[in-house]
Amino acid sequence: MATKIGGASSISAQPPQPSRRRNWPLILGGWIVAGVVLVAIAGPWLAPHDPLARTAAVQMGDRWVGPPYPPLTAGFWLGSDQAGRDLLSRLLWAVQPTLLLVIVIALVRLVVGMAVGLLAGYAGGTFQRIVDGLIRVALLFPVLVVALAVIAFVGIQRGLLAFILGLSLTGWAETARYVETQARTIKRELYVESARSMGAGDAHLLVYHVLRHVLPLGAMLLAFEVSGTLMATASLGFLGYYIGGGAWITVEDWVARRAAGVPELGQMLATSFEVLLRPWPMVVTGGVVMVIVLGVTLLGEGLRRQLQGELELRPSLLDRTLNWTAGLLSRPDMASAGRSRMRWLWGMAAILLAGVVLVAVMFMNRSAAPAPAGFSLVPPGGHAWATQRHDAFGTQASPEPGPAAATVIWQFAHPEGFATAPVVGSDGTVYVVDMAGDLLAIDAQGDLRWRMPLGVTPVGAPAIGPDGAIYVVDAGPGLSAIAADGTVLWRYTPAAEGRRATSGPIVGVDGTIYFSRVDRVQAVNPDGSERWLSAPVEGLWEEPPRLSPTYALVFLGLGALSTEDGALVDLQLPISQEMLFTGPRLAVGANGRHYLMAGNTALEWELVQGRAQVSRSITWDVGGLNIFVPSDSGISADNFMWLFYGQSFSTARIAWIDGNSRLLTNIEAALRDTRLVGIDPAGDAYLCSRIGKARCLQFDRSTGAIGWDMTMPDGLGVAGGALAPGRLYVSTGDGFLYALGDAAAGESGDDRS
Repeated sequence: MATKIGGASSISAQPPQPSRRRNWPLILGGWIVAGVVLVAIAGPWLAPHDPLARTAAVQMGDRWVGPPYPPLTAGFWLGSDQAGRDLLSRLLWAVQPTLLLVIVIALVRLVVGMAVGLLAGYAGGTFQRIVDGLIRVALLFPVLVVALAVIAFVGIQRGLLAFILGLSLTGWAETARYVETQARTIKRELYVESARSMGAGDAHLLVYHVLRHVLPLGAMLLAFEVSGTLMATASLGFLGYYIGGGAWITVEDWVARRAAGVPELGQMLATSFEVLLRPWPMVVTGGVVMVIVLGVTLLGEGLRRQLQGELELRPSLLDRTLNWTAGLLSRPDMASAGRSRMRWLWGMAAILLAGVVLVAVMFMNRSAAPAPAGFSLVPPGGHAWATQRHDAFGTQASPEPGPAAATVIWQFAHPEGFATAPVVGSDGTVYVVDMAGDLLAIDAQGDLRWRMPLGVTPVGAPAIGPDGAIYVVDAGPGLSAIAADGTVLWRYTPAAEGRRATSGPIVGVDGTIYFSRVDRVQAVNPDGSERWLSAPVEGLWEEPPRLSPTYALVFLGLGALSTEDGALVDLQLPISQEMLFTGPRLAVGANGRHYLMAGNTALEWELVQGRAQVSRSITWDVGGLNIFVPSDSGISADNFMWLFYGQSFSTARIAWIDGNSRLLTNIEAALRDTRLVGIDPAGDAYLCSRIGKARCLQFDRSTGAIGWDMTMPDGLGVAGGALAPGRLYVSTGDGFLYALGDAAAGESGDDRS
C-alpha cells in the first residue's frame, strides 16, 4: 500500500513468500536415467551391426588392417574390440541386460537391507541380538567371494539369475548396518518418545517416524548399490565369470582368448583392458558406466532432498501416505494382543525370512529350459538303437545305461563279413547287413532268426521305423523296406539319378525316411513313394541327416531344409570365416536344443521369427595340446558338450566341457583310428578300434579314466556298434558280432554261427 509522507511516497513492506527451490540433482539425474532407459529399450534396434559379428579385416587406404579398429574407422564409429566386433553396437546392446541386472540386484539388496536394518535398529532384547548377529555373519563373507561360490553352484549358464542370487545373498548386509545405526539413533529422539507417550504404537512409530527419516538415506544407498553392482560385475568379469559364460575367440592359429559373449557393460569393461596402447574400448565402455553411475547418483541425491523435505514447507505426499499407513496399522479397534510389539516384530521377520528363502529356492531350483514338446531320446517304436546315431536327431546318446563291465555274453560268426553297424529293436533283436547285401536278424540270445537276401551294396547302417519295419539304403541308389518277420515290403528307386546315396537312413515320427545323397537329402514316404529331393547344400556328406527337435526341419551340414517340401530355410546363422575351416554343422543335443557345432565350439541357438538367435557359446580352450578338429561332437542330456578325437594320426580322446566352457574331464587312450559308438546317461562313452584286433573301451566320465578295456578273441576292424540296456553290440568286417555286457550265470562265452 502506497502513502504520502511529507510529499514523498513510500510502500509498506510485505512479508516474503516462501519460494520453492528447484531440485537440480533430481532434474539432471532424472534426465540422464531416462536417457539410459531409452537406450536400454531401443538400443538393439539402433545398433548398426550384429554385436556378435566379427570382421577379420578392413581396408584403410591402400592396406588391410586387422582388429581392434580405432574410432572413426569406416563402419566402426567407436572402433571395435580385439575380436573385430563393433563397439557401438555392443554398447547399445549391453545397456539393457546391465540395467536389468543392476536394478534388480540393487532393489533386492536395498529392500532386504532396509527391512533387516529397521528391525535390528528398532527392536530390542533377544530379537535385536539375533538380527544383529545375522548382519554380522553376512558381513564376515566378502560379497565377491560369495558371488563366485553361488554362481559356480547355481551354474553360470543360468545367466542373470545366477548373478542376481550371487550378488544379493549377502550384499544386503552393508545397507542393513547403515540403516540399523540410523534407526537406533532415531528411536532415541525426543519426538519419538513424545509420540510414544501420547499413545502411538510400535507400528506407527516404526512406519511414520523411523522409516520416514530412514528413507532419505535409502535414496542415497540406492545409488551406492547401483555403482557397487556395476563394479562387482566388472570384477567378476576380470575373474572370467561372464553372463552366459563368455566365449573363446581364436585370434591366431592355435591361439584363443576368452572374450565377452552376450554384451554386458561389466564384462565389456573387464575384457577391454587388453592392450595398453589401444585404450579406447576401455575408455568408451568406462565412459558409459560413468554416465550411468553419475545419473543414478544425482537421482539419489535429488530423491534424498525431496524425501528429507528440504525444498517444501508443507506435508508431502510421502508424509500423508506414511501417516495413513501408520494409522491403518495401529487402529484402536485391533485387539491389544494383535498389536503386541514382539508378536508384530517376529511376524515381520518371519515374512521377510520366508520371502528370502522362497526367492533363493526359486533361483537355485530353476531348471534349464525344457526340451520342445514331442522330443524324446527314445526312438519312435521304443527301439534301443534305431539308426546309425541312435535316433533321428543324431544325438549318439542312449537313454539307458550301457554295460558296466566287458564280458562276452555271446559271439555270432558269419562267413560273409559284416558291412554295417548293427541296430537294435524294441524286443532286443539285432539287425545287421553283411557284405553280400543280406539283412540278418539275430535275437537277444545270439540265435539267427532270419536272413533276407537283398542283392544290394548297403550304404550305412539300417534304420528301424515306428512300426518295426527295417530300412536299408543301397548304392543304387535305392531304399528297401523289410517287415519285422523278414518279408520285403517294397523297394524304392529315386526318379532323379546322378547322385549316389552316401548315408544310411533315419526315420521320422510320421514314418518318413530320409537319407543323404552327396549334397542333398532324399525323403521317402512310409508307403515307398517319393516325397521330395531337397535343394543342394554345400559340401559332401557321408553321414545321415538329422531332424530338428520339432520335426519341422532336417539338417545336412549347414543346410536346414523344410520337412514339408525340402526347401532350404535361411536361418541367418552367425558363421565366421574361422568356423568354415572346422567342419561346422547343425546338430541337435540330447537335451533337445539346437546347436551349431564348429570344431571345439558349440553355439546354442533357437528359432526366433524364422532366424537363428544364438543364446550362449561353449568352447574348449585346447591350450598347448596337440589337438585338431574333433571327429565327432555333441551335447549330452545334462547339458555338457563332448568332443571325440579318434583320427588315425592321434590317440583316442574324449573331452567333456560344462556350460561355463570349463573342462570337466579329458580322457585319453593309446589307441588310434577309433570310432565312437555311443554315450549313455551317466556320460560313459563307448568306442572301438576301426583297424587291427577288435577292441572296445569304456571312458568313465565320473572318474575321468578308462572304465574297462576289452579285446575280442576274434575279429578284425570294427564295422560299428550299438548300445542297448546293459549291452554293447559290436560287428566286425570279417564276420563277428559280439554282445558285451554284464554276463549272467551260464550265458558267458557262447559261440553262435
